[in-house]
Amino acid sequence: MNRPLIRIHHPGPSPCLTAALRDLRGELAELGLSGLFYWVTVEQCTRPLTHRGMGWYLYDRRIIRMPRWNRRAAKASARASGSKHISLRGVLRHEFGHALADLLDLGDRPEFRSRFGQGETITDYAAENADEDFAETFMRYATWRGQLRRRSPSPALRRKWAYVRRCIIEAAQRRPRLLVACPSCGSDVACGLGPRRCGACRAPFLVA
Repeated sequence: MNRPLIRIHHPGPSPCLTAALRDLRGELAELGLSGLFYWVTVEQCTRPLTHRGMGWYLYDRRIIRMPRWNRRAAKASARASGSKHISLRGVLRHEFGHALADLLDLGDRPEFRSRFGQGETITDYAAENADEDFAETFMRYATWRGQLRRRSPSPALRRKWAYVRRCIIEAAQRRPRLLVACPSCGSDVACGLGPRRCGACRAPFLVA
């Protein structure tokens, strides 16, 4: 059975995060992924967190928890990833890469494990493991609009790049189906856009 294909949602007021998500949606649309991805609730945390306190890899599926984004958080994330600079949009691209991998069940595919987690990596942080390798490669793919901007990339890196492209094509060809997470009880509710009511707790909410 295909996993549900769902949409990014940001429930809270945060001009910085809202702007980054708006830009990300535009990038995903250029890649052919407009509306064809996991329902990802992006939460703005109430207190500052380190890079380890945000992201898809916390095994709380379909939720990305972002810290209050400021210069301190950016420096901490850049230091952890081995980068000179990291942007809020870059972090969101990376976390969406995890969501895409989860959507396609890449961890169960031998070809995924044979490509990622070894060989040349696109960033220092990508060398952590196969999952981070894929997420970082997807992040650069989205940033560079599919053009591998690296002088003399190794065959291993070229294979990773091509694999990300195939994953994007596979996800874009799937039939979309919306699955909304009720903000009150967390139950999954299949529905369209607009005013809705949860079938489990009967709480009203708006899908925008």
